Amino acid sequence: MKKARKILSVLLVLAMSLSLFGCGPKDSDADNGTGPIKIGFIGNCSGPEAYLGQTAQMALEDYVEEVNANGGVLGRELQLITYDIGLDPTAETVNSANRLIEQDHVCAIIGPESSTQASAAIDIVEKAHVPLIGTTTSNERLTVREDGTLNQYMFRMCFIDDYQGEALASYAYEGLGLRKVAVLGDIANLYTQAIQNSFIEKFQERGGTITSVEGFVDSDTDFRAPLANIKDSGAEGILVATGMYRIAGFIGQQCVELGMDQQILGVDGWYANEIIEFAGKELNGAVMVSMIDDQAEEFTSYREQFYEKHGETVNYYAYYAVDALMSIIHAINEVGSDDSEQIAAALANMKDVPVMTCNLTIDPETHNPVNKPVYILEVTPDGFKTIEKFTPGQE
Repeated sequence: MKKARKILSVLLVLAMSLSLFGCGPKDSDADNGTGPIKIGFIGNCSGPEAYLGQTAQMALEDYVEEVNANGGVLGRELQLITYDIGLDPTAETVNSANRLIEQDHVCAIIGPESSTQASAAIDIVEKAHVPLIGTTTSNERLTVREDGTLNQYMFRMCFIDDYQGEALASYAYEGLGLRKVAVLGDIANLYTQAIQNSFIEKFQERGGTITSVEGFVDSDTDFRAPLANIKDSGAEGILVATGMYRIAGFIGQQCVELGMDQQILGVDGWYANEIIEFAGKELNGAVMVSMIDDQAEEFTSYREQFYEKHGETVNYYAYYAVDALMSIIHAINEVGSDDSEQIAAALANMKDVPVMTCNLTIDPETHNPVNKPVYILEVTPDGFKTIEKFTPGQE
């Protein structure tokens, strides 16, 4: 009987252990406020779009190292846990978000860079009550659903697509004097579709004409057929709505081959220094909207230090990732805890908080930043040149 009771006890303990495991292991040190404060990063760190996440990861690691060298956060070590989604971005975003929450027990997540990928994580973080800050995820529906419902745990560090489309339409019509523009955009990308739709609406409101709307998918490399249609449409300019600098480069090259001289307009997804070497000559004179100009004087010191340490040129994905990390650290210090629900509440009420690119205010009703600067850049064979910079809500 004693032996049977002993076996039964062992089985009960085993069953309880398995039950706890099934719910996800708890981090006892973190629960007691003595272990590291864990923050997740989801990024494209490999594959053809590795430039999106590689420098961001390096920048985040640098900042975490600096924070820890100065005593950490709330007297605890800050730990960055990174998952690379480069091989299959959308599916791996789902896997990574689940692992960060259930296995790693992070208090907040930074990334990913794409609106399409970030949308796959919405239900996961909303159910878990863990805030996710998209770095360059500009689709409006990530934070506010179609029915107007706010996603309580989704945030972003960039301006939304509608604002970018409006800024570009305004500059095309008033700054460049364009009256007839064609649109060539990625038909399967939430980000580019939102920008081009906003551009079309705002350009037409000003009296402009959209002469043609052409599409492609991100695996295309030959754009001669849609470009020929645009050439025949009488367009003075072409909006190239893509989040991939390679596609913008291919289109620029093929415009030259076809003898096209229309003014090319671009979106912030073009902004990668690699585009200059790839097609800077062919895209010379193209005008684009960007979230940042990393050649701006205020970033000179950081840019030089980053290159000296890593031998890599920093890009705006890195700046916005650090903005997100600084925001999370601010929220943790504000509430005196790494409790994810409290962090989300503090993020929603940030006002004039210094981060890398600006003093950041978050609109609690949309979880969007309300004062991120917008840059109008010109592409040249030698790099990007700022034409104009303005900040929403400021003259």
